[in-house]
Amino acid sequence: MRRTHRGIPAFLWVIIVTTGFGVILWLNTQSNSDDTVPNGFIIPTEVSQVDNRNAWQEIVREGFGDNSTPLPTVELPAPESEFVPPTLDQSSDTGAIQLEPAQLNPQGPPTPFDAASPPTPLPPTQNPVDPETGVVVTVVAVTGTAIVWQPPPLEPPLSRDPLGRDHYWLRRPVDSNANNAELFYYPFGSDGPQQENPWRIHHGIDMPNPVGQTVRAAGSGTVVWAADGLRVEEDGFFQNTPSYGNVVLIEHDFGYRGQPLYTLYAHLSGVLVERGQQVNAGDAIGLVGQSGR
Repeated sequence: MRRTHRGIPAFLWVIIVTTGFGVILWLNTQSNSDDTVPNGFIIPTEVSQVDNRNAWQEIVREGFGDNSTPLPTVELPAPESEFVPPTLDQSSDTGAIQLEPAQLNPQGPPTPFDAASPPTPLPPTQNPVDPETGVVVTVVAVTGTAIVWQPPPLEPPLSRDPLGRDHYWLRRPVDSNANNAELFYYPFGSDGPQQENPWRIHHGIDMPNPVGQTVRAAGSGTVVWAADGLRVEEDGFFQNTPSYGNVVLIEHDFGYRGQPLYTLYAHLSGVLVERGQQVNAGDAIGLVGQSGR
């Protein structure tokens, strides 16, 4: 059988495509070489003017509001005479009284003072005598610092044990601004720092403070001893030893496990209470000192 060809041959398609590309290239070269402007585009040749005028300046220049109705004014009357500030009449009589210098000091001129002469010494004072015992009381002169504000003494905390088995019953025996720390080398129950030369067993604690510092009762009770153990002969020495010096002993009005409690304050420079006196916690009972040995 004879085979028939239908459609456009392939070589004819090649010719058509090549011709189309050629036409496109020709049109592009013609558009680049032509100086004419395509239709629909306008190239401006003049710069547009921008109105930068100030609108307020134009309004003022044109006299805006000149034909409006002016505001009414009030004409003030002219003063009849020129204003003169008032003045006060000054009197020549001021009422002052002239005094002579002698009249200012009716007691006469001051007595001249000779700074080189020494002051007149005070007459010596005699030591007071106790009317009951007839013993001469020795007065200890204590030079203290100037009185300044001091914080109030600290109060002991309240008991936390419902059965009262704690030891918060006593307050510190000195004010809160004083030292309440004991000597580290001679605490309670020790025999001193020297093992080869031991001291006597310490039955208390020492709180170093300046002489004259107030000593206060650590708790309420009754004073059972208040005397100078070195000088009261009829009472003898406290516990038969002069080591304590001036001593105050308080038997407190509370005890522990059925036993009475005492606090002792030794080495005082002065005693401020008497035997049998009732004191409360915080009452001043003596002064810090160095009595005894």
